[in-house]
Amino acid sequence: MIFFNKLSTRAKFFLGIFTFSMMLSFVGGVFSSYIMRVIQVRENLMDVMQDKLTSAETVLKSDIHNISKMLNIIEELASFKEDGALDEFNQQSLSYFLNVLVKTNSNIMQMRIIDINGDEIYRLQRNDIASPPVTCVDSGELQNKKHRYYFTQTLTIPEGGRYGYLIWI
Repeated sequence: MIFFNKLSTRAKFFLGIFTFSMMLSFVGGVFSSYIMRVIQVRENLMDVMQDKLTSAETVLKSDIHNISKMLNIIEELASFKEDGALDEFNQQSLSYFLNVLVKTNSNIMQMRIIDINGDEIYRLQRNDIASPPVTCVDSGELQNKKHRYYFTQTLTIPEGGRYGYLIWI
């Protein structure tokens, strides 16, 4: 402190400016380093998110492909006779494949087979998305769905076409 008091006002002024400049330089460097770190973290996060999105997209495409193959099998089994009934073999096979489809895809809450009159002929369901047990609804509890939009919209699809939609009941 004694040394500082012996300096001229001009030297004190320049020393003050120099000290202030050094502090600004230090703070600027720290702030700049912080900003660079934030940018780096952001870029790393974006890379991780892109990887997760790509992975999820691959899984989704695989799931859609597998469900599509299963629906092709179900479509073949659901060939109705002229009187609108399924033969015994097709009915048992259809039941098996619908069970496999619903049990292996936990996001499916219900799967219905509805005849041309809107009557459910088969329905599988689970109580909630987290509940693994899939139950087959008794024939006495099956319903007519001829007034539901998803049924009426399927009637407009050309023969051999498919209809898929998220249905919230």
